[in-house]
Amino acid sequence: MTATIVNYFKSHVQAAAKLKRIQGENYNKEIALVLPVLTRWGSHLSCFQSLQKSKTALEQTLMDPDIRKKINNTVRNFVLSENFWDMLDTIIKFLEPMVIALKLFESDTSTLSTVYFHFKKLMHRVSEISCNFSNNIQQLVQKRWDYTYHPVMMAAYMLDPCF
Repeated sequence: MTATIVNYFKSHVQAAAKLKRIQGENYNKEIALVLPVLTRWGSHLSCFQSLQKSKTALEQTLMDPDIRKKINNTVRNFVLSENFWDMLDTIIKFLEPMVIALKLFESDTSTLSTVYFHFKKLMHRVSEISCNFSNNIQQLVQKRWDYTYHPVMMAAYMLDPCF
């Protein structure tokens, strides 16, 4: 649904112009709505965060009578739904530590000890988030850890003077 919202504002000039004007008034800057790339978690997080940062401006844009008449009802209903924004906030809470960990794991300077440390940190952060699907996310993260973990990682962590 987030991609539908972003696509709407990217493909409707009047709505996009109104959104940019309201963003300038509310935030003293324009916030670009980011379109996610299907296979990139970081782009999804950027999309969600761009919508989250623009929440008030998006809602105010939909108060314009001309835009309200022309907008897709599905987009309007989601933008004006508090449940949508609550779910978006929850998803961001899960994705932020995952994207941070993925960037660290993919870096050229990543070592077994840092992978161990950051995976444990990720599992701890995910376990602190409470929602109706948090157990499922925790199980998926644990499953990935079980697949990835090797005792050498713990030995590297214990021998690394940084930790």
